Amino acid sequence: MTLLTLILFFSSIPGLTGETASTSLDTREVIAQMAAQEVESRFDQELYRFEMEPRWIPASLLKVTASQIRSVELTGNIETYTNFEVVYVSAHRTRKTQIQMKIEAEQQLPVPVMRMVSGSRIDKDDVEMRWIPIQLGRDKWVQTPELLIGKVLRRTKNAGDPIAEDDISETLLVEAGDEVQIVFTEYGIEISVTCEARQDASAHEQVVVYCKETRKKYLGEVTNPGVIQWIKTL
Repeated sequence: MTLLTLILFFSSIPGLTGETASTSLDTREVIAQMAAQEVESRFDQELYRFEMEPRWIPASLLKVTASQIRSVELTGNIETYTNFEVVYVSAHRTRKTQIQMKIEAEQQLPVPVMRMVSGSRIDKDDVEMRWIPIQLGRDKWVQTPELLIGKVLRRTKNAGDPIAEDDISETLLVEAGDEVQIVFTEYGIEISVTCEARQDASAHEQVVVYCKETRKKYLGEVTNPGVIQWIKTL
């Protein structure tokens, strides 16, 4: 797929005819193939796939033949626009130059098979593996279904949405609307007041609660089921 995309891209470039077109096409193709091999060697091919096309190649580099290209190596992080160093031979001298490739990537990821609302517990039949477009070097998605089973969604997800690590939590100890006890501790004195949780939360997560008795909102940390340790008054 990558090679076909590259060939179609090259063949659409105007001004390349006869022997010049053949030479330039071969050179571009070899550079692109070597860049693709450099990227693909760093990933599991069963889990990742790529489409690549040149974004910028110096005109001077296109004047050499494909046989003069020695290597194409990454010079930084793999991102949508990725830089490579090309080593080639010209006039009996080894030279180096920079090129840039545009990389579109997909990854096999576990995603919901249907819409799941915040607070839903994820079961085995709730997710399946699909090819999902990703941004290399940026996206941090949960990569295996096993890491999702039994977890609780903290955000609503539509079918086919990838799931990030901060989208899930362990078992909820507090759910929005629950009656909870918020505990105030100061100078060795402990006071608890009944309030209503305004958010879902797991152990050690922060949650906003509202207390009708005081007519105030508080921010607290979940310490036990239905128990919130006061942090501050909002």
